[in-house]
Amino acid sequence: MPLSTRVFIKTGLAYLVATLLLGAIPALGGGYSPGYVHGLTLGWTAQLIFGVAFWLFPLPPGKRPPLDERMMWATYALLNAGLLARIVAEPRASAGGTWGLVLAAGACAMFLSAALFAAVMWPRCRAIR
Repeated sequence: MPLSTRVFIKTGLAYLVATLLLGAIPALGGGYSPGYVHGLTLGWTAQLIFGVAFWLFPLPPGKRPPLDERMMWATYALLNAGLLARIVAEPRASAGGTWGLVLAAGACAMFLSAALFAAVMWPRCRAIR
């Protein structure tokens, strides 16, 4: 199993625990955290999917794995930077200031991570003969 796969899965598990804890805060009398949904859908689910798919989908003939591995690390960095930016900026964006820009930058980083992941996985989705 590639190192990037293990890191994606372990980070996803950390997001699962953290977001379930954040989800319990309203039940304990605290406020709702908008980062909860992003933490579950992108932090837990997307990272688990990205890691497992990279591990299980076969390489096309003649493809060099080190390039894919570097692209997956870039995907990981963009996804997590964008996700953390959104979790931090989303509750504060309505107050104005630069938080709206941080929120937009986080969304752009997450989009770029998805596009990069698609570029890595596209050649691996081929017909089996």
